[in-house]
Amino acid sequence: MQHIAFIKSLGFSERKKLNRCMVKRIGWILIFLIILVMAKAAFADDICSDRPGAGSSTCTVPYQHWQIETDIGNGTWSKIQGVRSANIIVIDPTIKYGILPYADIELTLTPYINNRTGSALSSGIGDAYLRSKWEFIHNDKFDMAVVGIVKAPIARNSIGNGVWESGIQIPTTYDIDKDWAIAHTSEIDLVKNNANNKTHVQIQESFAVSRDIPNTTITAQAGLASIVNYDQKTITQYSFNIATSWIQSHDTQWDMGFNFGLNKYAPGTQFYLGISKKF
Repeated sequence: MQHIAFIKSLGFSERKKLNRCMVKRIGWILIFLIILVMAKAAFADDICSDRPGAGSSTCTVPYQHWQIETDIGNGTWSKIQGVRSANIIVIDPTIKYGILPYADIELTLTPYINNRTGSALSSGIGDAYLRSKWEFIHNDKFDMAVVGIVKAPIARNSIGNGVWESGIQIPTTYDIDKDWAIAHTSEIDLVKNNANNKTHVQIQESFAVSRDIPNTTITAQAGLASIVNYDQKTITQYSFNIATSWIQSHDTQWDMGFNFGLNKYAPGTQFYLGISKKF
């Protein structure tokens, strides 16, 4: 739901200052992650995260527990009509809290985005996303949830579009057996048009097959995703994704993955590395 515009390239002195700022940010991020991993957590069930992959999980954070899910690094590189672009996110934490045994509330913040297209550079804080998830079907084979989404436009105009936007997700999972599972997420968003202040519908779909590696706490998955924008003309993006996650303990999960654009409208290649921690 994020629309990115680009500003003119910064001068040498401004870039040097920006680089120093990035080094400081990365230092604080590393300190934050070390504290996060070393912290002792009171846990109820095994951790269950929306990471990795293109869709969302059906599970919610246990009642009266906190959970943080974040990228440690996230980069997307594309080349469209001969113009190269790179989008870098160092950290984008999602903070969750279990308000009921089957429901949680979530806040996603992105403190720093660096986006370059050709010689144009745009950087700054990203928009905030507020979510609430309710798991209303849960049994041994099939789970289903509903997620309400609101985007708060706190990013400056060079990063966001300055407009409140909203959407709804329906994630489902089906356990084939103890090792294999299928996940599907449908999302419908109401987002701002590119050319005016009116809105249009955006539909996102993701489908993934996952496999628990026997005698380990590692899961591998592969899937397909699509984004269809019904703006002045319909534009569809297709992508293929692979990912893996490792549950280090009851309260800590690490993950990494790749997304590959499959058509000319989709971003080229994305790599991410992240962590989820329950308290």
